[in-house]
Amino acid sequence: MTREELLNKSDELTLAWMDKQAKLDNYVQRWLDGEVQMSSEGVQQLIDSATQQIEQLKAQATQFQSEYMRITQEETMRKNAVISVRHNFGVSPDEIIITDGVLSSNANESHLDGRSKSPEELEDERTQLLARVREKTMKKEISLSEASRLANDINIAYGKSSYNQENTQGGMKR
Repeated sequence: MTREELLNKSDELTLAWMDKQAKLDNYVQRWLDGEVQMSSEGVQQLIDSATQQIEQLKAQATQFQSEYMRITQEETMRKNAVISVRHNFGVSPDEIIITDGVLSSNANESHLDGRSKSPEELEDERTQLLARVREKTMKKEISLSEASRLANDINIAYGKSSYNQENTQGGMKR
């Protein structure tokens, strides 16, 4: 599911459990006011059943909301990592490779053809960037903590690390 679909499903389930809760509260109030004739045991069974359904809806809504938050955090981390890599190294995994085209002072006569980087090109670029970080660290141009942050940003930007992997492996949250 996309982020938007997850958020919509969470909202839909939240509205459903809130509606069910309001109807239950209304029914109980009508029973207390004597407008509904039902035994105490019957009302208790109704309350128990409705409460169980409400709790299930709440749990599902929370699940969708948590997944939405996880995806949003991962996307934010990747965007920040790409910005960091672009700022520190002048390259980005999202750059288009220009393969052909014509540039002219007249914009109507200009056109460029491009393509996305292949998985092999992305991996080569990632490896080269990590080597540059190692080199800068060995030359004491950057601290170990800066090297660790840059290596982490490179891996996230190039899709080799994720928010979940960081958290499950004890990495730092940012």
